[in-house]
Order: sequence, then structure tokens, then C-alpha cells
Amino acid sequence: MPTCDSGGTHTTAQGLPRLFDVHQHVLPPAYLDALARAGIDPAREDGFPTPSWDELDARAFAEGANIGFSLFSISSPHVNWGDDAASAGLCRALNDYMSGLCASCDAPRGFAAVLPLPDVASSIAEARRALALQGALGVKVPTNACGTYLGDPALDPLMAYLDSRHAVVTIHPTKPAAVPAGQFAARHAPLFEFLADTTRAVLNLVTEGVLDRYPNVRWVVPHARLVQGAAWQNAASLYGFTQVSL
Repeated sequence: MPTCDSGGTHTTAQGLPRLFDVHQHVLPPAYLDALARAGIDPAREDGFPTPSWDELDARAFAEGANIGFSLFSISSPHVNWGDDAASAGLCRALNDYMSGLCASCDAPRGFAAVLPLPDVASSIAEARRALALQGALGVKVPTNACGTYLGDPALDPLMAYLDSRHAVVTIHPTKPAAVPAGQFAARHAPLFEFLADTTRAVLNLVTEGVLDRYPNVRWVVPHARLVQGAAWQNAASLYGFTQVSL
């Protein structure tokens, strides 16, 4: 991971160290257009409307929040809605866009490449291509893609490739394939279901042995407030593990 300043610790005028933001989302036009073509309204899908975004606002936010380094990624909804070929093409466009953002500004920034999961072959191909782009520092994967969760053996070929690259892998939650209707969390997924789905994915990675089989993958886990709660403690007792560094 790069530093904010090759000459030493980058600080503000107030003397505070600049922050590393590994969870800054971008909303490229290609992503918004693809959502619209697929008939997906994030306000209905996740319970919150898509915010307005542009690069200048993002740059101003980073400066105002004392952020010295930004890692860009795509948020939810995930980019595969059942058409693998369309998803692969969209991922290429989004990764090229994020690489262009990194190349167009002197501010320290990078991006986590988005992959067209659950299409494993296309995901490996795009990871290989995207990780060679300017600014690529890792990949971003959803907690589940069309119901296939991290830890599923079907994803092992991708995990093996990422392990061979010592890749940084950021997990981002997406809405579970099935959510009970008629209750608050179903209408506002980020308030609970994102946390719950992150917990499901991380527990699955641990209990299915993915972290042991692919120890060179370096994981970044946002939205992890539930991971260290009661669910984690119960699983630790059942499976005999005590600590996992993510």
C-alpha cells in the first residue's frame, strides 16, 4: 500500500496525520446507466437513493476530511444481475474509469477493481487485466453475488489466483438473495442487512478454511460491526478458533 508522501508522514497544518480511506465509493456514469438499463432502482433495492457524485466533490470531501490517500471502489448493488457477459463488459469499463481517475490527479489515490462474480473465469480474467492498470491496488468482491457467498468452493479458482498475486481484497456487502418481507431491515438494507451479510461472508471464509488455504490474500472488511459480536463468539466456540486478523 502506498504512503501519502514519499518523503515522510504527510500531515496537515494542524499537525494531524493524514488519513488513509480504503472505502471511498465512486459512481461512474457507466454504472448508473447500467443500473437504469437493468431497471434497478437503488432506492428500492437497498432502501436508499443513489447520492449525487462527481470527482471534484470527492476531492473536496477528501481534503475537508483530512484524507491523504483514497482507495476508490464501486458500491452496491453488485454489478452482475444475471447476465455474465454484460457484467464482464461493465467491469472493464468501470475499472478503466477508476484507473483514469487515478491517472488524472496528483493526489495519492488508487482503486480496488470490481469483478463480475459469480462468473469465476471472467473474474480471474478481469483481475489479471485490471491489476495491471495504473492505480490498481487490489480487488473488491461482494459478500454474495447472485446468492453465491464468499467461501463457496466454486470461488476457489479465483481465491487461488488472488493468493498467487498476494492481492488486497476488499469485501463489500450487498443485499442478501432472500430477506424476510414486512420488517424494517428489508426496506433499509444498509442499516442491518449489510452488517449481517458481511458477518455471513466472513464466517463462511473462516469456517470453510479459505483463510487457511489462501493465506497470502490480504482482506479489508468494512461494515464489520457485527463480525466481532455474539455470532463471532459462538462460531469461535463451535469451530475452535480464537482470532483472525483481517
